[in-house]
Amino acid sequence: FPSNIDTLPVVFNCGPTYPEMLRELGESDAFITRDLRVKRECAARATLIVSHSRSNIENLTGFMPAYAAKMRCLPFFLPHLKALPEADIVRKFARLDTIQCLFVGREARRKALPEVLTAFQELYARFPHLHLKVITNFADGTVDMPEHPGIELLGETSRDEVQRLLQQSHMLLVPSHFESYGWIYLEAMAAGCIPVAASGATQKEILADGRAGLPVGADAAHLRHAILPYRLHP
Repeated sequence: FPSNIDTLPVVFNCGPTYPEMLRELGESDAFITRDLRVKRECAARATLIVSHSRSNIENLTGFMPAYAAKMRCLPFFLPHLKALPEADIVRKFARLDTIQCLFVGREARRKALPEVLTAFQELYARFPHLHLKVITNFADGTVDMPEHPGIELLGETSRDEVQRLLQQSHMLLVPSHFESYGWIYLEAMAAGCIPVAASGATQKEILADGRAGLPVGADAAHLRHAILPYRLHP
C-alpha cells in the first residue's frame, strides 16, 4: 500500500479477520489488534475496498462500519476454469466400481491431510471400492503416509493435471483448518466433483450452505460422517 501516493485513487484488496480463528491458529491478541488497526488505516486512505465474497464484506463491515459505503464484492476471475459438460458428469457417476477421491494442497497439514487419511482408512475398511489420490509437496511439514492399497501419493503436479484428475474424481477431500477462499472448491465444482471443504463463512457461501458441496471442517469424525451418506455403493 504505497505511502507516497496522495493524488491517485487507491483500491484496497482486503480479506476478513476472524479473531477466534486466529487465536486457534496460535496468533496473539497483539497480532489481532495490529491486524485490525492496519486494515482500518488502509481503509481510511482507500477510494474503494474490495473483497472476494459477500461473507467477507459482512465481516469487514462488522469491524469498520464507517467505511461500508466504499466496499465492493469482487469475485475471482479464473479464465483457466471450464465446466465439464453435464453428460460427462453423468457418465462419471454412472461408473462406480471405484469411487475416486482426491486431495489437493501444497500445505498438507493446513489442508487437513492427516484428518483425511484417518477418515478415509476408516471408511475404506467398510467400503473397499474407495480410492484416494494425494497431491501435495508437504510444504508445511511432513505427514506420515500409510502403506495402504486405497491410497496413492502423486506428489506435486501441474495445474492442468489437477484439472484432469478432478474431472475423473467423484469427491474432493480438502476440509482445511483454514482457507481464506478456496479456488480448489470452484475447480472441483466445475469438474463435477463433490467438494468436501472447510467450514468457514466464505466456504459455506461458495458451496451454497451445503447445496453444492459439504462444508465439514478439519475433523476426522465429522468428515467420515459427512461422506458416509454419499458412499455410493457400486
